[in-house]
Amino acid sequence: MAAPLTTLYFIRHGETEVNRRNCVQGRRINPPLNDRGRRQAECVGRRFQDIGVDWIVTSAAERAIETG
Repeated sequence: MAAPLTTLYFIRHGETEVNRRNCVQGRRINPPLNDRGRRQAECVGRRFQDIGVDWIVTSAAERAIETG
């Protein structure tokens, strides 16, 4: 019997004000999502609502945690 397949999804964090200004954030700058970024995160959440996700792994950046 074959092992079940694992599906991985990679999702980038939602928009921040720093992103909006076309600046690279890196690890030292840790801005939260802006209004558009929160809407983007909500949209992703709705898309994955019926999929059944077992694990979410995120970086420690506020924007990534807020998206995940």
